[in-house]
Amino acid sequence: MTPFTHFVRLVPYAPTPNVYQAWQEPDLLRAAEAQPDMPVIAGDTLRFLVPYSALGKRPEQDVNRLAFYWVRHRTDPLAPEQFDPAPCGRLRLQDGANYAEIRLQVSAAPAPGEYRQFALCYEQGGQQRPILGTFRYQTPPEGVSLTAYIDAIRAHYVGYPYTPVTVDVRGNELLIRAFHSSRFRLGHVPLQIGLGQVLTANPNQPSLHWQPVGQVDLPAEDRYQVTVSEDIEAGNTFQLAGRSYQAAGTEAPADVLAALGVPDGLLTLPAGTDPRAGMLPGTYSQPNTNRPSLQLFYENTVGGTDYYRVEVGPSVAPGNLYQVSIDGQPTQARLAGTADTAASVAAVFAHSGGKLPCPAGKVPQAVVVAGNRLFANTNAAALSCRLLESLPARTRSRYVSVISSSIRRGNRFVLGDRQVTVPTDQTSPADVARLLDQADYPFTVDLAAGQTPPTAYAEPGPRYQAPEHLAAVELIAGSIWRPHGPLVAEVRVPRSTQPGRYHLHLAAGVDGQRLNSRYVSTFFQVLDSPLETVLLQYGPGEGPGLCMGYEYNEPGLMQQVRVPVALSTGKQRQKEAWSSTLDRIPFRTMASAERVRTLTTDAQPETFHRALLAALKHRQVWLLPPGEVRPIEYRQEGEYKQTDLGGRRNLQQGQAELVEVHSLVDDQPLGQAGGLRVGADADALAMGLVRVERVEVPGGIAVYLESTTSGMIRQIRPGSLVPPGGYRLRVRCGRDALLLTAFVNNIANLRTTLTAAKLNRTDELLTLNSEAVLSITSVSLANLYATQPPTEYPRVPINTTVTGSTKPASSPFSTEWGAQFT
Repeated sequence: MTPFTHFVRLVPYAPTPNVYQAWQEPDLLRAAEAQPDMPVIAGDTLRFLVPYSALGKRPEQDVNRLAFYWVRHRTDPLAPEQFDPAPCGRLRLQDGANYAEIRLQVSAAPAPGEYRQFALCYEQGGQQRPILGTFRYQTPPEGVSLTAYIDAIRAHYVGYPYTPVTVDVRGNELLIRAFHSSRFRLGHVPLQIGLGQVLTANPNQPSLHWQPVGQVDLPAEDRYQVTVSEDIEAGNTFQLAGRSYQAAGTEAPADVLAALGVPDGLLTLPAGTDPRAGMLPGTYSQPNTNRPSLQLFYENTVGGTDYYRVEVGPSVAPGNLYQVSIDGQPTQARLAGTADTAASVAAVFAHSGGKLPCPAGKVPQAVVVAGNRLFANTNAAALSCRLLESLPARTRSRYVSVISSSIRRGNRFVLGDRQVTVPTDQTSPADVARLLDQADYPFTVDLAAGQTPPTAYAEPGPRYQAPEHLAAVELIAGSIWRPHGPLVAEVRVPRSTQPGRYHLHLAAGVDGQRLNSRYVSTFFQVLDSPLETVLLQYGPGEGPGLCMGYEYNEPGLMQQVRVPVALSTGKQRQKEAWSSTLDRIPFRTMASAERVRTLTTDAQPETFHRALLAALKHRQVWLLPPGEVRPIEYRQEGEYKQTDLGGRRNLQQGQAELVEVHSLVDDQPLGQAGGLRVGADADALAMGLVRVERVEVPGGIAVYLESTTSGMIRQIRPGSLVPPGGYRLRVRCGRDALLLTAFVNNIANLRTTLTAAKLNRTDELLTLNSEAVLSITSVSLANLYATQPPTEYPRVPINTTVTGSTKPASSPFSTEWGAQFT
């Protein structure tokens, strides 16, 4: 297990001089427990992760009622606390705890004129229950493109009326996020693709009813209760009233009763008739496992007859089959019995002076089969009849069943408490009767005066069935819910804060002149100048997951702290390779350069260096040095070096090499076949495509290009190739607003501000010509700048798509969701 490491930590608050435990007097404790004083500037925005377990068993119960307060450190424990009564931040769950994530893949659009539907279903009580409604689609006669079909699916989920739902389209994949609300909480429910709720009934009108045929005189009868034991083995023979059934060994008692013509276990016979009930144990067979053998050896010839010596192997078991065949003569065979031995079997074939005679010139053929051996059953199977009642001669009203010939798949027939669904369109009335556990059709029922026949009716049932009407949609993942990831602390240092030593209190409000503190943080040093500090942002770079010991469950989540480090001036790191011609003329084959800077920390405890190393090794690292407006993305390469400075506190100084991402310039290496470019450049040139060089956005945020001609939406990454044409950008922002710039061939073509927590779609067209190079850069606008605001840029028109629509519910809420979702 790796302990949680961070620049800032929280511990439970206790109003004593030792409230801060290992962080109150770090020089008195071992170095591994010492925490650093983190520098901040008035106006800074901080964002850091807090372990889920740091706030007890159920921190989500405290999140909404607690807030951060900026408190000045008191050196005298008896002195009153000095704090700003206005909250300066909050603690919240990551977005992954507030929604269930589902990923779908649409394989194909339906053919012209076809109807398709599907639903995301969970299983309850053996039945599939749909959630988020049922998608239904009737394809027009002219057909539908896959893009339009996917857009219809997206619109269905986005317009769901009972809870907010967002859908991101990535080619033929859909990423669905269903947010939790008072009426919806999906969680970790296993899902599957099902047909959902079918609203259209079959067009036929099936029927099942009783037809009275008048009075009948019934003779005296005896009624028996027939019972079959559970112990049934292969070979058991059950006999009842002239019927016989031999078991295969896999039957249940109900199967045997149905085979004997009494599925309900009731047998009615004329009075005084013997039911002739019984059971014979019978036998069962098993393949022999021995290895029998039969060999024939030529001995001599006498008077036109060849004589062969017969040898039978010693392994003889009942059921072994021995055969000798001679062309033109009947086959001689012997099935070994329980008393047979090798000698007795050989004697069957060596019947002429102990030898096998054979016409001269012909060769006898010996065949041996291990066969099967019969064993007598010893199980305790039983069939019994118990007389229930003796009925006298009587007069009854007879009803006969009538089943219509109009039968289609999906029709439902009900007889008493028995309900069946027709499996195929070729089902006949007699087949329906058998499904209803009736031996014959038409079947009858005889009732006394005043009695009514059992309930009998039929329903058309749903018109659409799986799999022929099921949409070609696959469930890739889901439902995924991440409720127990680290919490997110978001703090803004008040601009009125004076330089000094401070810490954060997580409190449940202010009570008079004191805070109702629950937790307290490690220390901060408020500085009056940002010199020798850098604002550090770091995140996972991709979607949710683990990165350097931190769990990220929110798209676009970036941690942000100010660290006491210094950056050197930029230098060019160069690489080149040389070769020479056959006549020894040198030439350069490759040259490249990248901008690098050296990061150096001041003296800090070991915990600071562990946290800084974890931060620098993230997939995305942004640094904002003093005096600069835009943060720059870096990657840390090589070893993070630590130098011991000695002393009682065992402080260390760290140093790391940072490479500016996207600063690489080279001479475009040429291949040796005609001087063509290689890799993505070669593909772009050969096919006239557009190459995506950079996509610089916070981790987990996807950038899409929406074609204005085909409507196709595709996610772009560095190295992606897209066809030339007109496009609009789609970006679903995280918690921070973004200033986004699109460069085409290194010229700013589009610059716009994107709204936080929304799906943003630009109205301005982005025209990409053949062989163009596209770069996307962005910077967060969430109060990153403590000392100077960002440069104002002209904005282009932007359309923020609010994912929601109004449509009537397709069914009552309780039917659509199930009890646990209400």
